[in-house]
Amino acid sequence: MKLLSIVAVCLLSFTLNGCDSHESSHALPSTHAMQIQHLTLLVEHAINIAAQGADLKQLGDTHADALFKQSADLLRRAMSGPEMSAMHKGGSGASPAMQHLHDLGAAAFDMLDMMMSTPSKQFPTHARQLHLALSMATEAASLNTVADMRMALDIDASMQKHSTAMHASAVQVLQKNIANANYEQAISKVVQLLSNHSPQTMSHQH
Repeated sequence: MKLLSIVAVCLLSFTLNGCDSHESSHALPSTHAMQIQHLTLLVEHAINIAAQGADLKQLGDTHADALFKQSADLLRRAMSGPEMSAMHKGGSGASPAMQHLHDLGAAAFDMLDMMMSTPSKQFPTHARQLHLALSMATEAASLNTVADMRMALDIDASMQKHSTAMHASAVQVLQKNIANANYEQAISKVVQLLSNHSPQTMSHQH
């Protein structure tokens, strides 16, 4: 299964930023901010599923293909669904949070394509450690995304603290097992974007 058409949709969606009104402030309507947060969670979950699929592929388990398909479907849903189109038409495409989401989605598509097209026998020696680091980074980023919703401030602070520690551990594992191969660099790019958490987009009122 090739994802080139999916990547094209993602990049096309990103270019819609040029059609958005460029105002001095990138403040988002609360509805759009919440949608971006939920779509970010969806992308992060898709990345985690891809990591699990790659682990199964390395083990020769045929369930890997099903997980790769689920990951691709979720990425497509997040990056080219009706919410994305509506937000761009509504002028939210130029916001930092939206740009972060597009960068993460595009890198996730590239990584997934690499995982699907690389024969399991050509996986890097430390592929399982790379996949583990990727899963840790996605879980850490998702904790931050939920904490940014500001629905339970004391708990949110604890989540962010744990997220920071968890991501640091993920980076340590990654750095010990990284090289210049395309496969490893595709994973490294996603982990880096997950660490560059998007700016806080909204605070819920209680």
